[in-house]
Amino acid sequence: MLESAGPFAVAVAAHGVAALILLALLRPDPLLAAREKDHTPQAPARGWTTALKDLPNWPRLALVGVTAMAASNLAMVAVMTTTPLHMEDAGESLSAVGLIISLHVGGMFLPAPVSGWLADRYGRLPVIAGGGGALIAAGVLAAVAPGDHTLLLALALTALGVGWNLGLVGGSALLTDAVAPDQRAQSQGAADLVMGLTGVSGNLVAGPLFHAGAFAVLGLGAVAVGGLLVLLAARARPALSPAVG
Repeated sequence: MLESAGPFAVAVAAHGVAALILLALLRPDPLLAAREKDHTPQAPARGWTTALKDLPNWPRLALVGVTAMAASNLAMVAVMTTTPLHMEDAGESLSAVGLIISLHVGGMFLPAPVSGWLADRYGRLPVIAGGGGALIAAGVLAAVAPGDHTLLLALALTALGVGWNLGLVGGSALLTDAVAPDQRAQSQGAADLVMGLTGVSGNLVAGPLFHAGAFAVLGLGAVAVGGLLVLLAARARPALSPAVG
C-alpha cells in the first residue's frame, strides 16, 4: 500500500501550493472587481440553494450552459472511470493505464487558456459545439477500441478530456453571461452541484454496464451526449445577442 501512496502525497502538496498562490496573488477578487464595474442596482443576494430551487426559471441561455456542463461531466466520468478496468481485463499494465489517464487529465485541463480565448473570440456556443464534436470522436473511438489497444484508447481519452474542457468552459461562460452579476456566484455554485450530481450518476450507471460487458455502450453514450451538445448550440444560436456571441 505504501508504495502507491506517493502520488496522493504529491497531489495533496500540489493542491496546498495552489491554494496558497490563489490566496496570496488573486488580487483583486474577481467577484469584487465585477461588482465594481457593474453600476446597476443589485437585488438581494440569493444563496446557492435558492438558485438551485429556481433553476427551472433560469434564463434559457443559462439552462443551455448548465446542461452543457452537466452533460459533458456525465459522459466524461462514465467513460473515464471504466477505461482502467477495460484495460486491466485485457491484461494491460498499470503503467499503460497511468499513461492513458495522464493523457486524459492533460486533455481536461491543458487546453483551458485556449478554450477561454476561443469562447471570447468566437462565442460560447461554438465552443460548446466543439466540445460536442470532441465527445463524439471520443465515444466512437472508445466504443471500437479493444482494451489492449493503447493508441486508440489514448486518442479516445485525450479527446474525452478535451470535450469535457470545451463543454465546461463554454457552458460556464454562457451561464455567467446569462445571469445578473450579483447572482453569478450563487448560480455557478448551483450549476457546479448539478454537474457533480450528474457525474456521480454517470459513475453509478457505468459500473453495472461495464460489468455486463457493455463498455462499448458507454462510448456510444458519449456519442449521444456529444450530439446533444451540438444540437443545443445550434438551437440556442438564434437567441444570442451580439454582445454574448
